[in-house]
Amino acid sequence: KAMLLINPHLPWDGSTQLTEAHLQTPELNLSGATLIGFPCLTMGFNQKLGWAHTLNTLDAVDLFRLTLQGPVEHGKQKHYRLDGQWQALETKSATIEVMDTDGNVKPQSIQFSESMHGPVIAQSGRQAIAMRVAGLDRPKALEQWWDMAKSQSHAEFERALARQQIPTFTTLYADSEGHILHQFGGLNPKRSDPELNWSGIVPGDNSELVWSDYHSLTELPRVLNPGSGWLQSCNDPPWNTTLPAELAKSDFPPYIAPEFMQLRAQAFARKLHASGPMSSEGLEMLWADTEVELAQRILPSFLQNDPPPTATPLRRGWDVLADWDRRANADSKGTVLFLVFAQFLGGGEGIFETPWDPQAPTSTPRGLANSEQAFVALEKAVEAVGRSFPNLDVPWGEVFRLQRGAFDWPCSGGMGQLGIARVFDFAPATTTSNRVIGGDSYVAVVEFGSKVKARSLLTYGNSSRPDSPYFGDQLELASRAQLKTVLRDRVAIELVCNKREWIPAAVEP
Repeated sequence: KAMLLINPHLPWDGSTQLTEAHLQTPELNLSGATLIGFPCLTMGFNQKLGWAHTLNTLDAVDLFRLTLQGPVEHGKQKHYRLDGQWQALETKSATIEVMDTDGNVKPQSIQFSESMHGPVIAQSGRQAIAMRVAGLDRPKALEQWWDMAKSQSHAEFERALARQQIPTFTTLYADSEGHILHQFGGLNPKRSDPELNWSGIVPGDNSELVWSDYHSLTELPRVLNPGSGWLQSCNDPPWNTTLPAELAKSDFPPYIAPEFMQLRAQAFARKLHASGPMSSEGLEMLWADTEVELAQRILPSFLQNDPPPTATPLRRGWDVLADWDRRANADSKGTVLFLVFAQFLGGGEGIFETPWDPQAPTSTPRGLANSEQAFVALEKAVEAVGRSFPNLDVPWGEVFRLQRGAFDWPCSGGMGQLGIARVFDFAPATTTSNRVIGGDSYVAVVEFGSKVKARSLLTYGNSSRPDSPYFGDQLELASRAQLKTVLRDRVAIELVCNKREWIPAAVEP
């Protein structure tokens, strides 16, 4: 049976806050999540199929450098160089609504200049920068999401995707017939010079560089029903969505996507590759995994050095890291020290002895390039942690908390940069405590078959109102890394909807 894990990571407040929803009509039974105010679901599943989105490495914005005839003066039309001639910048005006400090919204008129590349966003002397954004001509994203949601087969879903009204996102898909799909999506401009560095500022004096068309989905990286039996995406380029890789970067224009693989994606791919057949419970365990991949890459080589002298602060720090379980569980002792150690060590490929190798995508980078630098970083980390906490092995969950309204629970999981599968981002709450401000939001593990079975979690609760009892009430489940059964039958829903008790994941309603 095909399975789907939906696990977007978004800020917990504001316009990115998700709502879990259940939409039922005589023809459709749809569960999932959406942004507040949307009339349709953006991720979810029906009786036959489901899909998830994640941000990808899409390059959908280009900056063009313009040469002006003279400095742009307010109210005076100026010109820019294009194909050896001077073209007039078009002066436009628009009205936007601006909220003042009292909360009143007032219309405000703005003026701007526009070239054939797009609006001018910066200027200095005879130089200006114009910006071209993909997707401004595609207004029907909500219609496409609705058509995806009501699709009853792989073919219907692909037809909805092919409309390309949604300007970004990778899509992962599974259905009751056993199909699984990874589609590197969004609107990818067709650029006339593939070898040009489109990630920088592009010359604006050649009209041939100004694109107006997009690659179709069939021209973009996609994998359908891989021989491995699995697909994964953690915001990375699409080349190692499965192993062995079924895509080659050389088969696509260079600007489609870069080539790298973050530690979190590596950990997922390696574990899926080694797992063999997996149950939905096994998929849940993979979601809840708190192993710190960065520690697995650098600590073994660091601990091969001679340990510091006994009875010294540095030796105490060494011993904490040596005894640590290399996880970010709430009761893990050593994760706090390792986090600070990694921060002093610095980021980037330079810290590793062996850099990332596309031929060994899930085992590199590894090792420490400079042991002396690592001892200095550990010394600084021991001093910093010692100033804030009585013990260097303070449990992770005492410092990193799931907090919302009146709810306050220890956190298991951590920063994606550490290569942790279960992602949370934090902000200081007190001098000795950090609260989650983003990361795991809506989570669903869906198993397709003759009957859909699903478990889910909306980590921060299904209300954005602080006075609601559902503001933070799922944090206890989140703290235990436990999902709740998704109710899709009206009778079962009516039996429990007034009890405010989650059905344990192991119980079949």
